[in-house]
Amino acid sequence: MKSITECSPGPHAFLILLKVEKYTEQESQVITKIREFFSEEAFKYAVLVFTHGDQLDESKTIKEFVRENEDLIELLDKCGGRCHVVDNKYWNNNQFQIRQLLYTIHEMVEQHGGGCYTIEMLQAVERNIQKETTRTRSREETAASKNKIKITNSRQHSQQVSTGGSRKLPKVKRSSQPAFVFAPNPLWDRMKAAPLRVILLGKIGTGKSQFGNALIEEKVFEVDGSAYSGTSKCQAATKRNGEITVVDTPGLLDNRRDEADLKSEIMNSMLECSPGPHAFLIVLKVEKFNEHEKQIITKIKNLFSKKVFKYAVLVFTHGDQLAEGRKIKEFVSENKDLKELSDKCGGRCHVVDNKYWNNNQQDPYRNNQFQIRQLLNTINEMVEQNGGGCYNNELLQAVERNIREETKRTGSREEAKKSVWDACTLN
Repeated sequence: MKSITECSPGPHAFLILLKVEKYTEQESQVITKIREFFSEEAFKYAVLVFTHGDQLDESKTIKEFVRENEDLIELLDKCGGRCHVVDNKYWNNNQFQIRQLLYTIHEMVEQHGGGCYTIEMLQAVERNIQKETTRTRSREETAASKNKIKITNSRQHSQQVSTGGSRKLPKVKRSSQPAFVFAPNPLWDRMKAAPLRVILLGKIGTGKSQFGNALIEEKVFEVDGSAYSGTSKCQAATKRNGEITVVDTPGLLDNRRDEADLKSEIMNSMLECSPGPHAFLIVLKVEKFNEHEKQIITKIKNLFSKKVFKYAVLVFTHGDQLAEGRKIKEFVSENKDLKELSDKCGGRCHVVDNKYWNNNQQDPYRNNQFQIRQLLNTINEMVEQNGGGCYNNELLQAVERNIREETKRTGSREEAKKSVWDACTLN
């Protein structure tokens, strides 16, 4: 309602802001919410504005990015094909994009005969403002609705919506547990001959595959820069020196994937890690931790039980979004739900950036090589804390028994895993 009074008699344009990233169910819900608030008519006055333009592949335009996703194509068509891209951090030519955006808005206004978006609610607010203006001779001191909307001071300053009373902020219970645990000393001399086995988990668009490539120092996992999920099948790769095996998984909560298909791929990831993973790396972005991220964590808990957090490490990508000089633990501590998740994971968290932190020597903290070394130290320390064991359950134990029996018969563990997987899919 406050935005309505600010734009009375109506906005000339709605700028719908999206990131250059995977277009997921979360983004679809935002568009649905806009439609519920303002009706389908709003899209006639809408322009899509994408931020984080640096995530576009080299030489790719924003319209090419949009055209790779059917849902984005449909949304763009509703908005008359109007879309632009900016980057608030790395682009020095934002001025060009903003000039183009303003030109698009002016062109759209002309197409609408100079008019603006109006609905009954907007028109009613404007009528109230006009009545009060006539009475007080000052539109800046308008009361737009009895006991509901009170506009104070100048229209150029704040306008206040009365909610019928003050609201107390909830008290946040502080944990007595340490928030973060970083391995203080190198543990390379304690690494075992067998590789560490880790599974990457997270929603689509977090950069899991690219991070997996950084872990094994080789481009094995396919990276898709489009608005769709890049990883459709579970894939495993071992670093050449044998110190770590990484299993990449499809994005969780992908609205285009059948639930049974997802569970099948998760089963495959466990098979690749048999007798069990030493670590689950829960991949998140340095961004708002909202309801969608909470759903991802709930999904992980439902798939693996709450025992999973005993073997989990939080890994944040897009570290360049951290403010200068800020550490990831400071970012985590600012959000109650994120802090609670970190505590469940024993305070284990690290941050990387797949694009800007490669071989960055100016700031050791903002250096992927440094962060990955620290991450491997943390995993090794966690394995020691877990008595050298790995995550396991009855299903995994049964799978491992079958693999060992098949290995005795075939003489090859890889062939045995394939046979067991074929048997699982047939059942």
